[in-house]
Amino acid sequence: MMQEEIPKCPICGSTNGYKLSGIIGKYAQCLTCMTKWRLFIKNRKILELTLHELPKDGSGVYTLISTKTPLFTVIGKCLSIDFWKNLKLDKKVNWEFLSKNVSSDVSKAVITEKGEKLLHQWEGSREVREKKVIKGNTVESTTQESGILLLSTQRLRWLARRERGFLKKKLHRFY
Repeated sequence: MMQEEIPKCPICGSTNGYKLSGIIGKYAQCLTCMTKWRLFIKNRKILELTLHELPKDGSGVYTLISTKTPLFTVIGKCLSIDFWKNLKLDKKVNWEFLSKNVSSDVSKAVITEKGEKLLHQWEGSREVREKKVIKGNTVESTTQESGILLLSTQRLRWLARRERGFLKKKLHRFY
């Protein structure tokens, strides 16, 4: 079905085909770049696709010619099949766009290396597991930690949100 609608992968241009998966929601994954979409089908015809997983080769930061934004900005958005058929990627990274998406609070909390640029941030939470020994027994606990996932030109970091003082929040790099 996906092969008939979009014979060439919109991201890498490969004609190697797609792997289909999913019971309730149909998914298609390019066999070359591994980009994965969720398919919205009506009467055995694909109407829309949602970018579900970014390409494994890093081209998720390439610029969409139509919007001058990186490919990853459309992840999770339901877009018409025509959008994907006509997709053109400029194989360049829009550094200016990316750096505008890092708040000043975050950029002040991070020490960067020479030449390293902060690219993008996402707010979120993660599960943290801890093991403690109490009276000879190992006890495991799980907590939710809120923070920021920060992408730079050299690494991906988690910045945990820590409370300091009276009603003040400050970001610290998580090790």
